[in-house]
Formats: sequence, C-alpha cells, structure tokens
Amino acid sequence: MTPDQIRERLSNSVTLPAIPLVARRLAGLLEGESDIKEIAALVEQDPNLSGQILKLVNSPLYGFPGRVANISHALILLGLDVIKGLAVSVPVLDFLRGRDYRVWQYALNRACSALATARELGLHSAGEIGTAALIAGTGRALIPGVFPEQAAEIAKANATKERYLHEIERSILGADAGQIGGWIAEAWQLPAVLYVPISCQYQQETEQDQAAHGEVCAAVHVSNAVAMMINHGSDGERFIAPVRISARERLHLGPEHLVGIFSRALTDLRLLSASDLVTV
Repeated sequence: MTPDQIRERLSNSVTLPAIPLVARRLAGLLEGESDIKEIAALVEQDPNLSGQILKLVNSPLYGFPGRVANISHALILLGLDVIKGLAVSVPVLDFLRGRDYRVWQYALNRACSALATARELGLHSAGEIGTAALIAGTGRALIPGVFPEQAAEIAKANATKERYLHEIERSILGADAGQIGGWIAEAWQLPAVLYVPISCQYQQETEQDQAAHGEVCAAVHVSNAVAMMINHGSDGERFIAPVRISARERLHLGPEHLVGIFSRALTDLRLLSASDLVTV
C-alpha cells in the first residue's frame, strides 16, 4: 500500500478511538494567545481525564519531588505540548488497554526507558520525550484492527523469517508501525515534537526533523531499544535492533550511559509496580 492509501484507511477506520472532545478543543486553544488558567480550566472540564493526567504526573514516571495538585501546576512543570499529548494519549491508551493489557504495560515500559534516558543524559526535553514514548506503540497496537489481512501476513512472516518486525511491516504493509503511529498522532493534532519522534522510531529522521526535534527523536529511539532489552519480545519484535549511530552521536551516548539508563528504567518500573498507575 502507498502512504496515501494507508492514511486514507486510517482516517476511515472505525477501529481507531475518537479524539477526545477536550483534546480537540485544546488543540484550537493552543493556537491562540490563551493563558495557563484558561487551558487548565478546559482540561478540568473532564474530571476523569484531568484525574488520569494528574495520576501520571504524580507517578514515579515523571518523578517530581512534590505533589502536583492541579492541572495549572502540571502545565507549568511539563508545558503545553506535553499536557496536550497526555490529554489525547491517556484515553487512547485506556482504550487499547481494554483490548490488550500488554499494550498499556509496554507503554509504561517505554515511557520509563525514555525518561531514564532523559535523566541519565541531562536532556532538557524530558516531558516531550516521555510523552512521545508513552504513545509510541499505538501504531503497532492498531495495525491488526485497521489492516487485518496484512497483519496476518506480518505475523506469519515474523514467526518464520530472520528479520526485524518493522522491516517486515514495511515490505508487506508499505509502512512500519512507527510511521503509522506518527500519522495517527498527527491526525489527532498532536504537535510535531511528539508525532515526528513516533514516526522515526525505526528509521532515520529527515535533516529538517533532525534540526527541529533531533534530541527527542534520538531519545525515543534509544528508549525503544532499552525497553526491548528489559522486556524482550513484548512489542512483537523478535530481534533488538542496534541504536542508530546518529542517535548515539546526537546524545553523546556511550556504553556507560546505557548501563545507567537500564538501571534507572528498572528502578522506575519497580516503583510503578508498587503504585496504582497500572490501573489508570
């Protein structure tokens, strides 16, 4: 299938969860000159959504020293792009969890690995990195429902061929799960700092995207490899692809950093297992 055909199938699919009303309104609000109080008031119109976001923000996932009591405080700490991403991603992940609980568990694994990467390397875009990683697996989770025939072929090939799953997806479907997840995130009107890194999980980003979002792209890519090492095979990949040279160079990533990232991510996952975040 061509990229246009894939996008059309995605846009017409009844399998995809709808964009939450609050998130749609938030997208329009962020384009103007709205202040934090106005944006917070909009998110708080949905008590369930705001409660889920605060649960995430106060979890070991983000690791803030004090309790974040309201959405206004969360906006100050995380920024508008991250809150917008969470406003869309939390309901979507909840929808996916109802179909396959492993999707939610692996999403937390990815987010822990991403935030561990940001902390270990002292990156400034930790909120964006963690949020992009949290929803980075959406594309793969939705492929069976939107492209059932191709999904069956992909599963068969993945079980018998010595190839990376994302390469098999490209050869059979015409795009890998990262590209599909990025197109979905773009359709949900998420900002480029979130949908571009999702799109580039398994392939090199363009020079333009590297210049604008290179740090986040590299960190999300690294987090994918770390998450696979922690829970090999949980995303369907039978083989762990090496971290791209461009990502290692962008982040000045050495072997000692990977050891630190792995250790931090495992610690955070243990803390999460003792919290109530898994019931979000």
